[in-house]
Amino acid sequence: MGNQSARQLSTHRKHVVHTWNTINSYDPQLLNDAISEAWLKSAELTPTWVWALVDLPETMHATYKENAQFLNIINQVRDFLNILIKVHKCDPEMIKTLSFRLGARHRHYMNEGNDNCYWAPFAQQLPIAMSKMYMRVVTEDSK
Repeated sequence: MGNQSARQLSTHRKHVVHTWNTINSYDPQLLNDAISEAWLKSAELTPTWVWALVDLPETMHATYKENAQFLNIINQVRDFLNILIKVHKCDPEMIKTLSFRLGARHRHYMNEGNDNCYWAPFAQQLPIAMSKMYMRVVTEDSK
């Protein structure tokens, strides 16, 4: 059973790396678009406070690309994921280490009484958005 789990994890890691590299090779901006889509969908699934983080009205999906603070957050998320996926090839120990460091940098955020209910929906929405973007790239590339 352990070997099967290790094989499944290895296969999953390879798929994530391949998906990331395929999208990035086609157009790096599409990674930002997928992360933005996941972020916005996650925000729909969480309390309204999350919108205040980047000073966005709840209904402003159409103009999010005009908000510099939002775009900065998306770039930071992309850079973090790029390190995990492209540089470290989804190595579980590096994910654990870098995630711990990220959490440590955000400890003041939590100490100020902010809620972290956003992260679970984001973790669910990001693979969905990345899969959709991957399919879009593969479809467009095969034309």
